[in-house]
Amino acid sequence: MGETRILLASDSTTLMETVSGTVTTAGNGFSVSVTGAAKVGVGGVASLQVAVAPQTGYMQPVQLSCADLPSEAACTFAAHTIPAGGGTTTLQLTTMAPRSCAVADSGTTTAGLPFAGGALAGFLVLIIPGKRTRLKGLLVALIALCGMATLSGCGACTDLGTKPGTYTIRVVGTSAANVVMTKVQVTVTAE
Repeated sequence: MGETRILLASDSTTLMETVSGTVTTAGNGFSVSVTGAAKVGVGGVASLQVAVAPQTGYMQPVQLSCADLPSEAACTFAAHTIPAGGGTTTLQLTTMAPRSCAVADSGTTTAGLPFAGGALAGFLVLIIPGKRTRLKGLLVALIALCGMATLSGCGACTDLGTKPGTYTIRVVGTSAANVVMTKVQVTVTAE
């Protein structure tokens, strides 16, 4: 079930409709329809069929795109542009599987971060003058605690990928004269 909104370049009239099964939206010039199983597992790919059909006499190419995707999901089309006269293409919705932050952030250097607290405490123990033994004792305890947390895996990071749930995405068809948006409900499962 979804909602459809049509925006015309010369007219901002909005049409709302609830649909189930195949989602088809028509504007002044062309229609966009989306069919297929809109269910995908985390780390999986769902394939949907997108068809663009011109209305009487309409002869302009239509650019396709997606909007309102879930976090860490991507939308790709086999053909981003449907030529004048209409046609079909495959839309692939890809979701991201859980992974460690080291893989997710391979361009950053956060590996030494769990040791930062212990290293700072150790440095402070070295520079504090002699008679402050109570403070030195607390800093030594902090060093030991940080070391145990690092060895036990505390501070390890995991990116959960695309979270399971039901999302409404938009498939957008854009031509020189019209923008047609079709909303499609997609369910991401924890398979």
